Amino acid sequence: MKHAIAIQVVMATVLTGLFSNVQATPTEFTMGRSVKYEQTGADSSYVALTDDNPYRYEVYVEEDSSTSVFSAGTITTPASNTESLSYDSDDESWSIELKTDSLDTLNSNCPTGTYTLDMTKVAGGTTEVTFDITSTDFPDAPVISDYSALQSIDSTSDLTISWSAWADGTSSDFIIIRIENSNGGTVYEINPGDTDALDGTATQVTIPAGTLSSGLSYTLEVQFIDIFSAEWTGGVSDYPDALKACYAGAQTEMTIKTSGTASLGDILTFALWNTTGWTIGSASGEVSPGTTALSSGSIGETISFNIAADSPISASLVTFTGPEGSSLSGTAAQQINTFTVDDSVVAYSYQVQNLTPYLPNGDYSVDYDGTTYSGTIDDAPAASDVIFFVPTLTLDDGVITNISWATYDSDYVSKDISSYSGNIQVQLQDSSYNSIYGNYDISPSTTSLDVSSLEISVGDVRDIVFFYSYDAGSAGYTNQFSTSYLISYEPNIFASLDHYDSWIPPYAATQDSFGWITDLFYPWIYSASADILANGSYQGDGKGWLYVYPDGASLSDGFYIYRNATGTWAWTNYYWKGWIYDYANGWVDITP
Repeated sequence: MKHAIAIQVVMATVLTGLFSNVQATPTEFTMGRSVKYEQTGADSSYVALTDDNPYRYEVYVEEDSSTSVFSAGTITTPASNTESLSYDSDDESWSIELKTDSLDTLNSNCPTGTYTLDMTKVAGGTTEVTFDITSTDFPDAPVISDYSALQSIDSTSDLTISWSAWADGTSSDFIIIRIENSNGGTVYEINPGDTDALDGTATQVTIPAGTLSSGLSYTLEVQFIDIFSAEWTGGVSDYPDALKACYAGAQTEMTIKTSGTASLGDILTFALWNTTGWTIGSASGEVSPGTTALSSGSIGETISFNIAADSPISASLVTFTGPEGSSLSGTAAQQINTFTVDDSVVAYSYQVQNLTPYLPNGDYSVDYDGTTYSGTIDDAPAASDVIFFVPTLTLDDGVITNISWATYDSDYVSKDISSYSGNIQVQLQDSSYNSIYGNYDISPSTTSLDVSSLEISVGDVRDIVFFYSYDAGSAGYTNQFSTSYLISYEPNIFASLDHYDSWIPPYAATQDSFGWITDLFYPWIYSASADILANGSYQGDGKGWLYVYPDGASLSDGFYIYRNATGTWAWTNYYWKGWIYDYANGWVDITP
């Protein structure tokens, strides 16, 4: 990475589906800069930059088919920073979002000037699109009116939301409205291209009664989108019907709340999970866990109560009660999780886990700090409902290029879910359970994801997790099924190599090539005859990296890397890739 701005691959940008009057593939090439605010009171004095890197720079390429005509894409800024776009097959788009907490950093790395988008075609060749950013200004920050009234909304009546007039807004500009629930799901939105789209002169919108539910908190977003350059046709030489546009945006978000008491169905989730181990001993080809059935001992049902609240309370104050056979009778919550939107906590989850599958239908209630939420469950998950995901990873030299999966029932009989409602989520997590990759809105008819452009090493992945969820029953609660695979990557980095007994750390042909680094850690040597490091401490890769790991450990356990060019250290579990120097043969590539 050539600059300091944090990178986040996004599922969709603020311009998803911006215009719908073009039919070619692709249909849209857009690029823009935006700023994000949070409102906590009645007027502009309560509008401040969000804590979550408020300054953003976004690139978006929309197609009209899940089979992309492109294999890769990069954007190069006038500051000569080049970044790769990521493909989302479910959204049928390529995109990237760069985020920073500093306007100076944004202007330095993403200044005015010409930006070049290079999209590599699957059929060969490259589509080049240039964007000219002539200003670093943003629209006014939207100021949402009636702050107090939006803290106690009557969900049974139409809701009018108003905002300050956009001083420079015109009929050629757009205003986007979005309302999300506490789990980040969109419950209402108006986008450019919609039949009821709002131009830059609008100051209010009316949301139909019943859109929101009683007793819950939501996040309201109002966005001003200044389209300062747009070519509807002819802007992209290879795709003359595609839109090319540049924009500047300003977004204000705030928490709104409905009055009354939430129904149980609005805040209850059933979940079934299964976890299995998966050892990968190869760095190329296709690998799959080969699980033959769900183990009854590894299935556990969780009942989860997700409440939008200003602060958490003690889990002992949250109790669950259910019908006969549920084993729930004033049962205290065992765990508290939090849900966040842009790093801000918007809801708390109280759970009872590892209940005997499967919980029965009947009357359930949750007592939350003296308030009781109750309802009748008529579609609790049963064994026949289980969806079991079995993934296959396609690897190229240890890099994951594709994630595909098949679905089965609890007896490992193939199960077709292509016509099901709901959505699939796929996550790749590292050893600290941080998300390396996540796609959270996948159609049940989708069975694979192309992730080749992300260059994710299988050695960096601890878990691959699948979720399927859908709204169930008359009470509107959610059923969720999840399958998690624990990945153990065990490559033999010296397999099938003709090498000799005297290997040295690379980068030069002498053992002291790293100067004081070598003096500090000593020149440990790899012995081919014993297939071990004689003293067990470090190796290098011929490109200025030195790998150091504990005595008795191996590269697959994780190790420190030292970059000679920059004089910096880092800890990683990245698989071995690079070169080693052999006195007899010179430099040898031992990339798996």
